[in-house]
Amino acid sequence: MIDYYSLYKNSLEAIGYHKLDTGVDLLQYLIATEEGKTIYSQYPYREVEEIIFYTLDCLIQQDLVTATEMPRLDRRIYTIDGLTPKGMYFLGYIGQVETEVIEWLNEFGVSQNPESIYNALRYIIY
Repeated sequence: MIDYYSLYKNSLEAIGYHKLDTGVDLLQYLIATEEGKTIYSQYPYREVEEIIFYTLDCLIQQDLVTATEMPRLDRRIYTIDGLTPKGMYFLGYIGQVETEVIEWLNEFGVSQNPESIYNALRYIIY
């Protein structure tokens, strides 16, 4: 099972603190984390790439990250501009509310994915 909370949190931290500017940089950074190594040991590389890029797509759609996707036939390429003000706000809280988010998801019987994590964070932070 994928720990989407850690992936979500690490993605925000990587973009916010380490100023990663491409999807490939984010992919390489996340694969080097403990959570990334766990995912990489359980899934083929292409699936790991899709899991991470799905999380990035969600962060973009949720207006937490400013980035542009340039789809190609063989892979997706992203240029990342950084966190939005809303993304910076979430980054300030995401490390402090993990237990509350997980409890909220469990209480409502919602599976962990980037969408449900975002909704839980919004509920708890605001």
